[in-house]
Amino acid sequence: MDWFEALKSYDPTLPPPVATAMVARVAQSALGPPLQQISAALGSLEETSIEDLTGSEAQTLIAILRQTRSRLEVLETRINTLWERK
Repeated sequence: MDWFEALKSYDPTLPPPVATAMVARVAQSALGPPLQQISAALGSLEETSIEDLTGSEAQTLIAILRQTRSRLEVLETRINTLWERK
């Protein structure tokens, strides 16, 4: 999923020009490079043949994905809390 589609999924009421501008702004900000790295890493993981993983690789990957999900949920909660105050 690209960033534009992610934003439109999050807020379908956004007019496309506004969503495009928002995505461009984030891409050019300090958030852009780390978000691009995350997107690239996820893309690489999605292309990995999970059928070829060993048991230990699968367990390790699952543990890392769970930890990552937990960290993302904490970050999302922090952002939502700060954003709601404004």
